Amino acid sequence: NISFVKWGTGPALLIISPSNTTSQELKAQLKPTNIAHKFTCFAYDYRGFNASSTPSPRWPKPSITRLADDALELIKNAVGGSTSVIGISFGGMVAQELALRYPSAVQQLVLVCSSASVGDDPIDLSQGYPLLQLYDLSVQERLQRTLLLTDLRRDYDWLDDDMGQAAVTYMQTADDKVLASAGGEAGRRWLFQARQEHDAADRLRVATSTSEMQPGGKIWPKTLVIACVHDGITPPRASVVLRDAISDCDFLWLDTAHWPVVMHECAGTFGTALHTFLLNGKLGTNLVKESETVEKTIQWDRPRLLRGPQCWDSCSIL
Repeated sequence: NISFVKWGTGPALLIISPSNTTSQELKAQLKPTNIAHKFTCFAYDYRGFNASSTPSPRWPKPSITRLADDALELIKNAVGGSTSVIGISFGGMVAQELALRYPSAVQQLVLVCSSASVGDDPIDLSQGYPLLQLYDLSVQERLQRTLLLTDLRRDYDWLDDDMGQAAVTYMQTADDKVLASAGGEAGRRWLFQARQEHDAADRLRVATSTSEMQPGGKIWPKTLVIACVHDGITPPRASVVLRDAISDCDFLWLDTAHWPVVMHECAGTFGTALHTFLLNGKLGTNLVKESETVEKTIQWDRPRLLRGPQCWDSCSIL
Protein backbone atom coordinates (compact mmCIF):
# COMPACT_ATOMS: atom_id res chain seq x y z
CA ASN A 1 0.00 0.00 0.00
CA ILE A 2 1.70 3.17 -1.27
CA SER A 3 0.23 6.50 -0.13
CA PHE A 4 0.51 9.36 -2.63
CA VAL A 5 -0.65 12.91 -3.28
CA LYS A 6 -1.65 14.47 -6.59
CA TRP A 7 -1.84 18.17 -7.44
CA GLY A 8 -1.55 20.56 -10.37
CA THR A 9 -2.66 20.53 -14.00
CA GLY A 10 -0.87 19.38 -17.13
CA PRO A 11 1.28 16.42 -18.23
CA ALA A 12 2.18 13.88 -15.56
CA LEU A 13 5.25 14.45 -13.40
CA LEU A 14 6.36 11.93 -10.76
CA ILE A 15 8.51 13.46 -8.01
CA ILE A 16 10.45 10.96 -5.90
CA SER A 17 11.31 12.40 -2.51
CA PRO A 18 14.44 12.65 -0.36
CA SER A 19 14.84 10.51 2.74
CA ASN A 20 12.65 11.38 5.74
CA THR A 21 10.41 13.64 3.64
CA THR A 22 6.71 12.92 3.36
CA SER A 23 4.80 13.49 0.15
CA GLN A 24 2.93 16.39 1.74
CA GLU A 25 6.19 17.98 2.91
CA LEU A 26 7.67 17.63 -0.57
CA LYS A 27 4.59 19.26 -2.09
CA ALA A 28 5.04 22.24 0.25
CA GLN A 29 8.78 22.47 -0.43
CA LEU A 30 8.20 22.62 -4.19
CA LYS A 31 5.47 25.26 -4.07
CA PRO A 32 7.82 28.20 -4.87
CA THR A 33 8.77 26.55 -8.19
CA ASN A 34 5.16 26.82 -9.47
CA ILE A 35 5.74 23.45 -11.11
CA ALA A 36 2.08 22.53 -10.50
CA HIS A 37 1.03 25.33 -12.85
CA LYS A 38 2.32 23.29 -15.79
CA PHE A 39 2.24 19.67 -14.60
CA THR A 40 0.04 17.21 -12.76
CA CYS A 41 2.39 16.24 -9.96
CA PHE A 42 2.50 12.95 -8.10
CA ALA A 43 4.53 12.36 -4.93
CA TYR A 44 4.39 9.37 -2.62
CA ASP A 45 5.62 7.95 0.67
CA TYR A 46 8.13 5.12 0.40
CA ARG A 47 7.16 1.70 1.69
CA GLY A 48 7.67 1.64 5.44
CA PHE A 49 7.49 5.42 5.72
CA ASN A 50 4.73 7.75 6.94
CA ALA A 51 1.36 6.66 5.50
CA SER A 52 2.57 3.80 3.28
CA SER A 53 2.71 0.12 4.19
CA THR A 54 4.47 -0.98 7.36
CA PRO A 55 7.48 -3.34 7.34
CA SER A 56 6.71 -7.03 7.23
CA PRO A 57 8.77 -10.23 7.60
CA ARG A 58 7.64 -10.99 4.03
CA TRP A 59 9.38 -7.90 2.65
CA PRO A 60 12.38 -8.56 0.39
CA LYS A 61 15.92 -7.59 1.32
CA PRO A 62 16.34 -3.79 1.34
CA SER A 63 17.22 -2.61 -2.16
CA ILE A 64 16.82 0.30 -4.56
CA THR A 65 15.45 -2.14 -7.15
CA ARG A 66 12.48 -2.94 -4.90
CA LEU A 67 11.80 0.77 -4.50
CA ALA A 68 12.01 1.24 -8.29
CA ASP A 69 9.42 -1.53 -8.65
CA ASP A 70 7.18 0.35 -6.19
CA ALA A 71 7.56 3.51 -8.28
CA LEU A 72 6.60 1.59 -11.42
CA GLU A 73 3.47 0.26 -9.74
CA LEU A 74 2.47 3.82 -8.86
CA ILE A 75 3.07 4.91 -12.47
CA LYS A 76 0.86 2.08 -13.71
CA ASN A 77 -1.94 2.41 -11.18
CA ALA A 78 -2.08 6.15 -10.39
CA VAL A 79 -0.28 8.06 -13.12
CA GLY A 80 -1.70 5.89 -15.87
CA GLY A 81 1.27 5.76 -18.21
CA SER A 82 4.80 6.97 -18.82
CA THR A 83 5.79 10.18 -17.09
CA SER A 84 8.56 12.68 -16.58
CA VAL A 85 10.39 11.98 -13.32
CA ILE A 86 12.22 14.18 -10.81
CA GLY A 87 14.30 12.36 -8.20
CA ILE A 88 15.70 14.35 -5.28
CA SER A 89 18.64 13.08 -3.19
CA PHE A 90 17.71 9.49 -2.22
CA GLY A 91 14.81 9.84 -4.65
CA GLY A 92 17.35 10.43 -7.41
CA MET A 93 18.85 7.03 -6.68
CA VAL A 94 15.41 5.43 -6.97
CA ALA A 95 14.79 7.39 -10.19
CA GLN A 96 18.06 6.13 -11.69
CA GLU A 97 17.05 2.54 -10.96
CA LEU A 98 13.55 3.15 -12.33
CA ALA A 99 14.99 4.41 -15.63
CA LEU A 100 17.52 1.57 -15.78
CA ARG A 101 14.92 -1.14 -15.20
CA TYR A 102 11.92 0.41 -16.94
CA PRO A 103 13.13 3.04 -19.46
CA SER A 104 9.80 3.07 -21.31
CA ALA A 105 8.11 4.40 -18.14
CA VAL A 106 10.30 7.53 -18.03
CA GLN A 107 9.87 10.33 -20.56
CA GLN A 108 12.38 12.81 -19.09
CA LEU A 109 14.56 12.55 -16.01
CA VAL A 110 15.78 15.20 -13.54
CA LEU A 111 18.25 14.14 -10.84
CA VAL A 112 18.76 16.60 -7.98
CA CYS A 113 21.49 16.33 -5.31
CA SER A 114 21.96 12.69 -6.21
CA SER A 115 24.90 10.34 -6.80
CA ALA A 116 25.56 7.28 -8.94
CA SER A 117 26.66 5.24 -5.92
CA VAL A 118 27.00 5.21 -2.14
CA GLY A 119 30.33 4.09 -0.77
CA ASP A 120 31.49 2.61 2.52
CA ASP A 121 34.21 5.22 3.00
CA PRO A 122 33.11 8.60 4.44
CA ILE A 123 36.30 10.13 3.02
CA ASP A 124 35.55 9.23 -0.61
CA LEU A 125 34.21 12.40 -2.23
CA SER A 126 33.31 10.62 -5.48
CA GLN A 127 30.34 8.79 -3.95
CA GLY A 128 27.29 9.62 -1.88
CA TYR A 129 27.89 9.75 1.87
CA PRO A 130 27.18 6.45 3.72
CA LEU A 131 24.42 7.83 5.96
CA LEU A 132 23.71 4.33 7.27
CA GLN A 133 26.93 4.67 9.27
CA LEU A 134 25.31 7.48 11.28
CA TYR A 135 22.21 5.46 12.02
CA ASP A 136 23.17 3.99 15.39
CA LEU A 137 24.62 7.18 16.86
CA SER A 138 22.70 9.09 19.50
CA VAL A 139 19.87 11.12 17.99
CA GLN A 140 21.55 14.42 18.87
CA GLU A 141 24.86 13.44 17.31
CA ARG A 142 23.24 12.01 14.18
CA LEU A 143 21.19 15.15 13.63
CA GLN A 144 24.19 17.42 14.14
CA ARG A 145 26.35 15.49 11.71
CA THR A 146 23.57 15.39 9.13
CA LEU A 147 23.13 19.15 9.35
CA LEU A 148 26.88 19.72 8.84
CA LEU A 149 26.95 17.30 5.92
CA THR A 150 23.95 18.97 4.32
CA ASP A 151 25.79 22.29 4.01
CA LEU A 152 29.59 22.37 4.16
CA ARG A 153 29.56 26.09 4.97
CA ARG A 154 28.28 25.19 8.42
CA ASP A 155 30.46 24.48 11.45
CA TYR A 156 30.04 24.05 15.20
CA ASP A 157 29.69 27.77 15.70
CA TRP A 158 26.69 27.61 13.40
CA LEU A 159 25.24 24.70 15.38
CA ASP A 160 25.53 26.77 18.55
CA ASP A 161 23.83 29.89 17.21
CA ASP A 162 20.09 30.51 17.01
CA MET A 163 19.77 29.27 13.44
CA GLY A 164 21.64 26.07 14.16
CA GLN A 165 19.63 25.37 17.29
CA ALA A 166 16.40 25.98 15.39
CA ALA A 167 17.55 23.54 12.70
CA VAL A 168 18.35 20.86 15.28
CA THR A 169 14.93 21.37 16.91
CA TYR A 170 13.19 21.13 13.53
CA MET A 171 15.02 17.92 12.66
CA GLN A 172 14.29 16.46 16.08
CA THR A 173 10.58 17.12 15.54
CA ALA A 174 10.75 15.50 12.10
CA ASP A 175 12.60 12.53 13.58
CA ASP A 176 9.93 12.10 16.24
CA LYS A 177 7.22 12.17 13.55
CA VAL A 178 9.00 9.40 11.63
CA LEU A 179 9.22 7.22 14.73
CA ALA A 180 5.54 7.82 15.49
CA SER A 181 4.42 6.85 11.98
CA ALA A 182 3.22 3.38 11.04
CA GLY A 183 6.59 2.28 9.63
CA GLY A 184 8.55 3.73 12.53
CA GLU A 185 12.12 2.71 13.21
CA ALA A 186 11.95 -0.53 11.20
CA GLY A 187 10.72 1.23 8.08
CA ARG A 188 13.37 3.92 8.25
CA ARG A 189 16.16 1.39 8.78
CA TRP A 190 14.93 -0.60 5.75
CA LEU A 191 15.14 2.55 3.60
CA PHE A 192 18.61 3.53 4.83
CA GLN A 193 19.84 -0.01 4.19
CA ALA A 194 18.38 0.16 0.67
CA ARG A 195 20.20 3.46 0.08
CA GLN A 196 23.52 1.91 1.09
CA GLU A 197 23.15 -0.69 -1.70
CA HIS A 198 22.95 1.92 -4.47
CA ASP A 199 25.65 1.38 -7.13
CA ALA A 200 24.60 2.35 -10.65
CA ALA A 201 27.57 4.11 -12.28
CA ASP A 202 28.70 1.28 -14.55
CA ARG A 203 25.16 0.38 -15.56
CA LEU A 204 24.40 4.03 -16.33
CA ARG A 205 27.41 4.22 -18.64
CA VAL A 206 26.16 1.21 -20.60
CA ALA A 207 22.50 2.23 -20.59
CA THR A 208 23.12 5.79 -21.77
CA SER A 209 25.53 4.90 -24.53
CA THR A 210 24.13 6.13 -27.85
CA SER A 211 24.86 2.71 -29.33
CA GLU A 212 22.90 0.77 -26.72
CA MET A 213 19.15 0.28 -27.10
CA GLN A 214 17.34 -0.37 -23.85
CA PRO A 215 14.73 -3.07 -23.04
CA GLY A 216 11.64 -2.61 -25.15
CA GLY A 217 13.57 -0.60 -27.75
CA LYS A 218 13.66 2.55 -25.59
CA ILE A 219 16.67 4.86 -25.65
CA TRP A 220 17.65 6.50 -22.36
CA PRO A 221 15.45 9.54 -21.59
CA LYS A 222 16.77 13.08 -21.79
CA THR A 223 18.33 13.83 -18.43
CA LEU A 224 19.14 16.92 -16.37
CA VAL A 225 21.51 16.61 -13.40
CA ILE A 226 21.34 19.43 -10.83
CA ALA A 227 24.22 19.61 -8.35
CA CYS A 228 25.11 21.90 -5.45
CA VAL A 229 28.60 23.16 -4.69
CA HIS A 230 28.30 23.17 -0.87
CA ASP A 231 26.76 19.71 -0.63
CA GLY A 232 28.51 17.18 1.64
CA ILE A 233 26.00 14.34 1.22
CA THR A 234 26.49 14.46 -2.55
CA PRO A 235 29.80 16.30 -2.97
CA PRO A 236 30.73 18.00 -6.27
CA ARG A 237 33.03 15.14 -7.25
CA ALA A 238 30.16 12.66 -6.83
CA SER A 239 27.95 14.88 -8.98
CA VAL A 240 30.57 14.88 -11.73
CA VAL A 241 30.76 11.07 -11.60
CA LEU A 242 26.99 10.95 -12.13
CA ARG A 243 27.18 13.50 -14.95
CA ASP A 244 29.94 11.59 -16.72
CA ALA A 245 28.10 8.29 -16.36
CA ILE A 246 25.07 9.63 -18.24
CA SER A 247 25.95 10.30 -21.84
CA ASP A 248 24.91 13.70 -23.20
CA CYS A 249 22.97 14.89 -20.15
CA ASP A 250 22.28 18.53 -19.32
CA PHE A 251 24.00 19.73 -16.15
CA LEU A 252 23.45 22.63 -13.75
CA TRP A 253 25.54 23.81 -10.80
CA LEU A 254 23.77 25.77 -8.08
CA ASP A 255 25.57 27.91 -5.50
CA THR A 256 23.84 26.26 -2.57
CA ALA A 257 23.81 23.07 -0.48
CA HIS A 258 21.89 19.80 -0.26
CA TRP A 259 18.11 19.61 -0.30
CA PRO A 260 16.11 21.40 1.12
CA VAL A 261 18.65 24.25 1.37
CA VAL A 262 18.24 24.50 -2.41
CA MET A 263 14.72 25.81 -1.94
CA HIS A 264 15.76 28.37 0.67
CA GLU A 265 18.57 29.86 -1.42
CA CYS A 266 18.00 29.07 -5.12
CA ALA A 267 14.27 28.41 -5.55
CA GLY A 268 14.01 30.83 -8.48
CA THR A 269 16.88 29.37 -10.51
CA PHE A 270 15.89 25.83 -9.57
CA GLY A 271 12.28 26.40 -10.67
CA THR A 272 13.37 28.04 -13.92
CA ALA A 273 15.64 25.07 -14.67
CA LEU A 274 12.81 22.59 -14.07
CA HIS A 275 10.36 24.48 -16.28
CA THR A 276 12.89 25.07 -19.06
CA PHE A 277 14.13 21.49 -19.22
CA LEU A 278 10.79 19.72 -18.80
CA LEU A 279 9.02 21.94 -21.34
CA ASN A 280 11.84 22.33 -23.89
CA GLY A 281 14.04 19.28 -23.35
CA LYS A 282 17.16 21.34 -22.60
CA LEU A 283 18.51 24.15 -20.44
CA GLY A 284 18.61 27.70 -21.79
CA THR A 285 21.84 29.52 -22.60
CA ASN A 286 21.60 31.82 -19.57
CA LEU A 287 21.33 28.89 -17.17
CA VAL A 288 24.31 27.18 -18.79
CA LYS A 289 26.42 30.33 -18.46
CA GLU A 290 25.36 30.80 -14.84
CA SER A 291 26.30 27.19 -14.11
CA GLU A 292 29.74 27.67 -15.66
CA THR A 293 30.32 30.68 -13.43
CA VAL A 294 29.31 28.77 -10.30
CA GLU A 295 31.56 25.84 -11.24
CA LYS A 296 34.64 28.09 -11.00
CA THR A 297 33.98 28.57 -7.27
CA ILE A 298 33.95 24.88 -6.32
CA GLN A 299 36.35 23.67 -3.62
CA TRP A 300 36.73 20.18 -5.02
CA ASP A 301 38.65 18.65 -2.10
CA ARG A 302 36.87 20.37 0.78
CA PRO A 303 36.42 17.82 3.62
CA ARG A 304 32.89 16.74 4.30
CA LEU A 305 33.02 17.11 8.08
CA LEU A 306 34.69 19.97 9.91
CA ARG A 307 36.64 19.51 13.12
CA GLY A 308 34.71 20.77 16.13
CA PRO A 309 34.49 20.71 19.93
CA GLN A 310 33.34 17.09 19.89
CA CYS A 311 36.65 16.21 18.18
CA TRP A 312 35.33 14.31 15.18
CA ASP A 313 36.35 15.05 11.63
CA SER A 314 36.40 13.52 8.18
CA CYS A 315 39.33 11.26 9.09
CA SER A 316 38.28 10.04 12.52
CA ILE A 317 34.54 9.53 12.02
CA LEU A 318 33.45 5.99 12.76
